Amino acid sequence: MSRVIHPPGQLVTDYTEADIFALPLCIGSGLYFSLIEKPDEKYKTISLAQIAMRLNQPANKAKNLMDWILPSGYNGYDARGKPAQALHPRHILVVDIDTGNHALDSIKVALTGLRVLIFSTKSSTSFDRRWRVLIPLSNPVPFDQWHATMKYVADMLNESGITIDHSLERESQISFLPNRGEHYECADISGNLLQPSAVDLRSEPTPDLFLDLKPKHLQNARVIDLGIGCASGPWQIYNTANPLTDVMARYGYMHVTGN
Repeated sequence: MSRVIHPPGQLVTDYTEADIFALPLCIGSGLYFSLIEKPDEKYKTISLAQIAMRLNQPANKAKNLMDWILPSGYNGYDARGKPAQALHPRHILVVDIDTGNHALDSIKVALTGLRVLIFSTKSSTSFDRRWRVLIPLSNPVPFDQWHATMKYVADMLNESGITIDHSLERESQISFLPNRGEHYECADISGNLLQPSAVDLRSEPTPDLFLDLKPKHLQNARVIDLGIGCASGPWQIYNTANPLTDVMARYGYMHVTGN
């Protein structure tokens, strides 16, 4: 059983891979399924270990009936809401690769050294391959650290010519579980759990945060400027806190990506 690698100066959490793979994630069934009007109920949960078992036995459902997860274990009635999700720690990154028609081996190479689960999305075809990647973290982290780590992985993949769908950086964006379409491939890759980016929004970042990580390409992590404090007026503040896609969703519009 592999343990995570702890960089200098970071609190040791003593999570093993088995621990992380046993932690719950909020799960729902159906694109429009919501408990927001049922405050006494909770969503079900699923673990990464259970998701891994689905890789080779994907569902075959219509898009509006697919199972989805949120990257935190919070499963209260309001779990699909942005405010609730922003308050709870999360222990996985979910990355969608919807452009470029990349081969599975290319994704593997770009993420060499990391523990990852990779599978084709429902809309993937042999001529337009699309992927979802689940990247477990070494320990649960608050949303700001999680968001910075998402940005880091996006930059790392971009250096390999792979562009991700940034909509999954939102607090309450759902991600669909394995569901076979015209083209389906999957991979359960062994490696190190990814150390989250430790971003102190009040001071300069620690430059040696990732120095102990292996492989080499994980030793030069860049700290991401989250743009906190850039809003200078009421409308800028509102727009920053309320992305257009979230506002549209509240009024019945639904943005679906990477199915």
